[in-house]
Amino acid sequence: MDDHVAFNEKIFYKTMNTKPLLSVICVSMNHEPFIERSFLSLINQTFRDFEILYIDNNSSDKSFDIADQIFKNSGLAYQHFRREKNYLLSPNLNLLLQQATGEYVAFLSGDDFLELTNFEEKMNYYLANPQFGMLYGGGYKYYYDTGKTVLMDNALWKSGWIFKDLLSLNFINSIGVIIKKSTFDDIGFFDENSKLEDWDMWLRIAQKYPIGLLEKPLVYYGRSTGTNTSANTPYMDEGVAYIFNKYAQYKDINKAKRRYMLFRVYEVASEKPTLKNFKFIVKNCQFNIVYFKQVFKFFLGLVGFKKQAD
Repeated sequence: MDDHVAFNEKIFYKTMNTKPLLSVICVSMNHEPFIERSFLSLINQTFRDFEILYIDNNSSDKSFDIADQIFKNSGLAYQHFRREKNYLLSPNLNLLLQQATGEYVAFLSGDDFLELTNFEEKMNYYLANPQFGMLYGGGYKYYYDTGKTVLMDNALWKSGWIFKDLLSLNFINSIGVIIKKSTFDDIGFFDENSKLEDWDMWLRIAQKYPIGLLEKPLVYYGRSTGTNTSANTPYMDEGVAYIFNKYAQYKDINKAKRRYMLFRVYEVASEKPTLKNFKFIVKNCQFNIVYFKQVFKFFLGLVGFKKQAD
């Protein structure tokens, strides 16, 4: 255990010799406005055979205190860890995975929440379909600033042997996934060099196992309008570049490269027209209608900018 982790005693809801079927890994960082809703949705699950492993990533607010009180009063098996400096997500997940004793592992962030039957329905499905290395499912996007709930698009979701599909696009809803502990024992923990640790993990699992899908929406991805990790362009650029390099030996990764660069061209064409942006658009030329629409949009923006300047 490193110097930056504080350890709290376990609180067992069963005898010390009884292992839970499921280990739920919880992570928070400055989630005070959301964390009560999130973790109450966990401890009130209709499925009860699980332990809670919780880490706070050096929050500057009351996230840890709120969560710790909720979990201590839950009657469920519980451990907590508290960072004294900020870590990326992968090291936090890996620390808790080392402590997990369940046959299955689930994850919950302090700003997401669950339908109360989430684990019951997913574990019933998973136990009936043990061939899968992991299980993912449907959900909603919940906007805290507006209270709006939007059903996640499932048009691209697939199950089974989907490694090639995942190479071209990370379409898996990471909220509410459940993974066999034996899968981690086989392929290892999260890559701590990857900033897109979820996509990398799905790819590594999909190389060796079929992946299950339960489309029923049972989870909520909490966010605020216009603010999420994917909006952090430098972070995402570095993250996808790492994935592209790591899986460069697979020709299907080129689809992901083209798709991502087309998305970036779309972003750049929507910004203030500059010479730098124009060079970026030209450098990433693709011969398809979507690309040429972005070029047209860029020049329309340039005309409008010149008119404003005049």
